[in-house]
Amino acid sequence: MISKKRLLTIVSLLVVVAFLNTGIFGTLSDTERSLNNSATAYTPKLWKSTTEFDFDNNTTQVSVAVHSSPGNVTLAEKIDAKTALFATAGGNTKGFYRYSILNNTWTTMAPTLTNVGWGGSMAYDEKGDIYALAGEGSNRFMKYNVTNNVWTYLANTSGPVTSGSYLRNYDDGMFYALQGALTGTMWKYNPTTNVWTTLTTSLPITAETDQTKNSASMIGYQGYMYIIRTDKADVNVFYRMSLTSPYAWTALNTGAPFNKDVKVGTSITHGQGAYLFASRGGSQDMYVYSIAQNKWTAKLRKPGWNLDAGSDLAFDNMQLYVTRGAGTTAMKKYNEAARTWTTLATAPGGINYGGNLLFVHSNVHTYVTNGTLYSKVFDTGSSQSVFNSLFFDKANRPLTNMEFWVRAANTRTWIPAPDDPNNGTGLNGTWAITGTWIKVSPTMSMVTGRYMQWKVEMSTSDNKVSPLLNEVRFYYRGV
Repeated sequence: MISKKRLLTIVSLLVVVAFLNTGIFGTLSDTERSLNNSATAYTPKLWKSTTEFDFDNNTTQVSVAVHSSPGNVTLAEKIDAKTALFATAGGNTKGFYRYSILNNTWTTMAPTLTNVGWGGSMAYDEKGDIYALAGEGSNRFMKYNVTNNVWTYLANTSGPVTSGSYLRNYDDGMFYALQGALTGTMWKYNPTTNVWTTLTTSLPITAETDQTKNSASMIGYQGYMYIIRTDKADVNVFYRMSLTSPYAWTALNTGAPFNKDVKVGTSITHGQGAYLFASRGGSQDMYVYSIAQNKWTAKLRKPGWNLDAGSDLAFDNMQLYVTRGAGTTAMKKYNEAARTWTTLATAPGGINYGGNLLFVHSNVHTYVTNGTLYSKVFDTGSSQSVFNSLFFDKANRPLTNMEFWVRAANTRTWIPAPDDPNNGTGLNGTWAITGTWIKVSPTMSMVTGRYMQWKVEMSTSDNKVSPLLNEVRFYYRGV
């Protein structure tokens, strides 16, 4: 009999890690039919992890990535000497710097061809070139080659770029740019033809004419640009614009934190996959936004200083970085698992209004040797629950390996976030259990308890290849 449940094996490898010969099953659950045959099965209760949210929510990730390929788990990419952050100084200057993530050092690079000020922004083409808007009322547009450390002028924008502008690349190879806060214009730039096109002039605008009070940031994901901006009336400060005609925009979650008080220094970047990191500027507040749920799902620990003009966020596929702005040289990185900020080396010069921070990865993707994903703690509802079996789907990749472990307990402890000790069961914390980890195998001992958890240890002997986990199905008998 070929069950529809096994069709996943066409694109991935189905692995039965263990099925204990304990005689423990749940209630009669289904009858499967194939042609003229039928079979009746007793199926234990199921706890399944298959989505990006499942692999991220209240889990602990050690050198693994759960967002790079949403719905999958891989080893984290390795940071090498070519992996860096680039920053424009802004402040109507030509300052341009490179930060080595591996060495925690800054280097002054070739200056921009034009002063960068209000509305200045950068985007990376994923191939070795950085594209930059000068802003400050200019229509200048430039390209920087990462390997040769050389700037080149490109076709001017279709109009002056002012505060409230922002530039992003997208998966289609195009670049998208907001012209500024006082216009409703979004442009598209084709790097192959060196041509700008106006997509729409109907985006939200602000009545604020003081450019020192206007700011915006945006990020692309699955056919949309997600835009955060200041607005004098605090309306439509967070929305998304479709990247297909007629380029309509839709206001998004208007609840806290982005229903008011978005200030200069606001920024948004990938948290990978269907999650975004965002700051609202003028304060220390930073948040995580779930695209799938259209809501703000967590609040990050405060960095210790307010984010001002020129502050920007960047994400290196593992950690978040933020510059302080306001002419300072300060930058920090955030460990999401530990909820802690680390102060990094100071920039060669101050980063001010129009300054921008950009992650540039190595063109050769390599992975760490090993990593571990710890699942959330799952409540089975009964202290008599018994682990039955664990199935998982993975890509069949040579020279990679996965090992699963489980544990259970009848008590659990809430671990609040360091900066949120009174949050009893909210998003800024996680449940934890103690107990001996038992490797899943056909001869393993029985695992019982109300609260259960699994972990997967992933490894590779070829750093150009990562194991890829698609789904975990954890079966147990509950009373």
